[in-house]
Amino acid sequence: MRNLLVESTLLVILGLLYSPLTDLYWLNKQEKVLGIRFNEEMEKDNVITLPHVSNQWFIFKATNRFIAYHRNYIVNLDNEKGGYAEFIGRIEKITIVSLDGKRREISASSHANVISDFKKWVELGEINLEG
Repeated sequence: MRNLLVESTLLVILGLLYSPLTDLYWLNKQEKVLGIRFNEEMEKDNVITLPHVSNQWFIFKATNRFIAYHRNYIVNLDNEKGGYAEFIGRIEKITIVSLDGKRREISASSHANVISDFKKWVELGEINLEG
């Protein structure tokens, strides 16, 4: 019984860490492909709060997600779709095609408008998250 509790706890912890660790992995990929350092970029632009949207960066922190993309890393957006997840409600998904040819699907709760704001940012440039 005790081993089952320990295993269950570890599975829950790993589940909670999966999204943030995956998001950091993709941020690291961007650093390598673009030859930049995220921390240096944030210091240069004096970024101290999230969300942050500029001409070059779209950064958003959700409950267990960290979405951070540099404009030059994105080649195209593909497969925009929606869905429904238990306990979350309606979700939005979009696939990013990156400079190194990788494809990544990102998703977020639709009530936060993260995916639709991200799509506007890619298409239009700098956007105002307040309105």
